[in-house]
Amino acid sequence: MIFNTPMCYNITMEKQTPKKTNPTIAFVATPEIVQALEKRSKTEERSISWLIRKALEAYLHI
Repeated sequence: MIFNTPMCYNITMEKQTPKKTNPTIAFVATPEIVQALEKRSKTEERSISWLIRKALEAYLHI
């Protein structure tokens, strides 16, 4: 879900099913980041959530 504000976008990742135990994390991103995520999401046919998770895994070396 993306909520447009004057200076940034707030992206929240919601649980798909009650079975999932992964926590939900919300953060604020600039419009440029959101646009890049949306473009990459379409190109790679992956969700924005998946892209962010993979980027964080790489950054955190996990």
